[in-house]
Amino acid sequence: MRGLAVLAVATIAVVDSKDGGRACAQLTPDTASQLEKDEDKPCAEAVVGLSVSGGRATSSAAYVTGAKVDLEGGDSAFLDESPGGWRISVRMPARAGRRSAL
Repeated sequence: MRGLAVLAVATIAVVDSKDGGRACAQLTPDTASQLEKDEDKPCAEAVVGLSVSGGRATSSAAYVTGAKVDLEGGDSAFLDESPGGWRISVRMPARAGRRSAL
């Protein structure tokens, strides 16, 4: 499960660094598509406009084909297993109380 925590933290760091192409590659196809729809932009452009905060992982739990990684500050990242490996499916900001495409 440590690998999932590392993946979640690294993906959010890539988004924060404004590397849209690399960040989108770490999203599930459904998440990338929803982000494009929500922002009315290609994923690589939309993802760099997001305000994300990561930090260290405080805990993680894996289920059959899904996982949750809790991050410092109270945010959580949810991952889904795909044929290409684990990908971020959604991020739950602690402060907003609602799901975000990332």
